[in-house]
Amino acid sequence: MLRLRFAALLFFLSLAIAARAQTTTFTYQGQLLVSGSPHTGLAEFQFTLWDAASGGAQLAATSPAITAANVTNGLFATSLDFGAAVFTGADRWLDIQVRTGLGAFTPLTTRQRLTATPYAIRAREAAAVPNGSITGAMIANGAVGASGLADGAVTLTKLFDNSVSSAKIADGSVQAADVNAASFDTTFWRTAGNTGTTPGTHFLGTADNQPLEIRVNGQRALRIEPRPSSPNYLGGHPINVISNGVDGATIGGGGEPSAPQRIGGSYATITGGCGNTATGLGSTAIGYFTTSSGFGSVSMGLSTQASGDQATAIGWGSLASGANSTAMGNGTTASGYSSTAMGWGSIASGAYSTAMGDSSSASNDWTLAAGHRARAIHTGAFVWADSNSADFASTGNNQFRVRAAGGMEIVGSTNTVESFKVSGARNGFLSPVGLVENNSTTGQPGPAMRLVTKGGDSTTGVLSVSTHGVGLLATFGNASAFVSTLTTNGTWTALAFNPTSDRAAKENFVAIDPAEVLEKVAALPLARWNYKAAPGLDHIGPVAQDFHAAFGLNGEDD
Repeated sequence: MLRLRFAALLFFLSLAIAARAQTTTFTYQGQLLVSGSPHTGLAEFQFTLWDAASGGAQLAATSPAITAANVTNGLFATSLDFGAAVFTGADRWLDIQVRTGLGAFTPLTTRQRLTATPYAIRAREAAAVPNGSITGAMIANGAVGASGLADGAVTLTKLFDNSVSSAKIADGSVQAADVNAASFDTTFWRTAGNTGTTPGTHFLGTADNQPLEIRVNGQRALRIEPRPSSPNYLGGHPINVISNGVDGATIGGGGEPSAPQRIGGSYATITGGCGNTATGLGSTAIGYFTTSSGFGSVSMGLSTQASGDQATAIGWGSLASGANSTAMGNGTTASGYSSTAMGWGSIASGAYSTAMGDSSSASNDWTLAAGHRARAIHTGAFVWADSNSADFASTGNNQFRVRAAGGMEIVGSTNTVESFKVSGARNGFLSPVGLVENNSTTGQPGPAMRLVTKGGDSTTGVLSVSTHGVGLLATFGNASAFVSTLTTNGTWTALAFNPTSDRAAKENFVAIDPAEVLEKVAALPLARWNYKAAPGLDHIGPVAQDFHAAFGLNGEDD
């Protein structure tokens, strides 16, 4: 059984002419007995105000409706507030219900009548106020409300000079019709816009070292925080955060409860998106779950990471961990100093290396790997691989290696510069500057090299071979031995020369006089001479011009 004994009830009612420091709140004290014994512990009460000792009408209830109080040895105290409007001078009764655990509230058997205190009696009997008798010190802050004043009841002569300040006027009691709207333009910011403002003098913000917040639908959308060096600009979801001690950081927006935006470095920037993190000084993160932790680093796209200083990661899952590195595409990694990885799964781990294409890697310094599964593993190597699904790697330092199963074509210009030039400095037959091989060993292999001039009047031939030294100009042989040589003085040595004289290779036969031919041959001038390119090597015989003068074939020196 629950019983409540009334211990003390102090009621201070604030009327229009109340004594200083009075409000509508009063203190209720009591003793709670459970089954005849004082209760100790938490108890919950419901207090309501009625106009009769039983039955009648309920006039008010506390807010919130349930009041929790700690009870010690049966004793407790709590504050109640029913407002001032229900206390019109008529009798009022307090109804109390209580529970000490889960379940329904137990009502007390009788209601308790509220009695007035001397302060309230004094206020009730104050029927007339002498002019000028009310000073500012006599009015409680917020005590003067629109509903507590009769129209025209308070005149200027009844108020002491400067007695009514903003603290003495209850919130909401001043209506639009009570003020001069013309004064708003240089006093308040208006929803319809202001006129006559002065930049620097009129501003929207704070004048102390406190942040400024802008909210939408009651939720923070923008927070501008003062900082010693430069303000922080924190926009987007309220869960977004700029770490303590950070200056000049900017979160433009974005973020959600499961993916907040985070800045942990001064002068870092997150423009928008979700789940981005910028912890490096002056770093930038843009997109979805990107991370920039290096000084001046930039990450963009989806799940990219730029951890190296001045590194850039763009795309999906790219990682730029080397200083000044760049990783672009899908799953690329640039870990070397000033390295670049582009494409899909390419890796550039060497300093100043570049890997581009699909699954290519440049793992040594100053290397370049391009195409599909190209591997530049030696210093300074340049490897270019076609679409074949197999690794194609460098075999030496400073090498240019190409895999092109469909062939390679070089189209040059029409000026005097060589369209294709191979140069180097090598010694020994087995160390050529250039090598062309046909690796076919079955069937009928094609030539290792084919030279074609398509038209025109060639004066130098399809193939021009020369040397600035002495000795052999060219050698010819098979897999086991050389069988022919051409020296720099034009001497061609071979095991045999077989110009064809087969009738099947000739046509337009015309009979001639053998005696006439022999006579012209006998008349040919004979001399001893040498080739200019081979001084000291003498020959005897006619020259082509004399033979042409005797027979005149084809209009040329035949």
